[in-house]
Amino acid sequence: TYSIYELGQTVAQVPLYALGRLVYTLFPTPDVNWMTMLFVGFLNPLLTALTCVLLFRTCASLGFQHRTALILAIAFGLGTIAWPYSRSFTREPLLGLFILLTFYAVHAFSKSNNPRWLIVAGASAGFLVFSKFIQAAVVPFFVLYLLAAIVLAQKRIGANARSIVLAVAKGLVLFSLPVIL
Repeated sequence: TYSIYELGQTVAQVPLYALGRLVYTLFPTPDVNWMTMLFVGFLNPLLTALTCVLLFRTCASLGFQHRTALILAIAFGLGTIAWPYSRSFTREPLLGLFILLTFYAVHAFSKSNNPRWLIVAGASAGFLVFSKFIQAAVVPFFVLYLLAAIVLAQKRIGANARSIVLAVAKGLVLFSLPVIL
């Protein structure tokens, strides 16, 4: 049984459900659902904690001091709507994590020009849309950031127009394939 919504959150719950079933075999309870619900219920707190860690890393990569990044991550985790959402069973913690992960990966690519970040960004954006289709509306903004980063990097090294077009095409393919998959 899965929810009537997109399957992203359901897929994210599978490892925790399997862990709950495993623990149930070791410590049986009158109802198997008690143990599986306990472990699946950890999903949003774990996602929110991961989002706080990623927010810290993102702030640090943007040039914030570590102290400022830590304060921002703590403020996000304890002082925003993230706290109540982490205790519920909504998709927002999952969506927030993947939006931030996509931004972080595109930003990391813009700084390092390492193509693995394009694949990470594409996979993250793909799972974001798989989790809630309307989130496809934010993907073009990441694509624009990605295109600007590629063009600026190519101009910085003095590439000609043909090389810029090829670099843009390669970047779009590396980003788009994981999104589509």
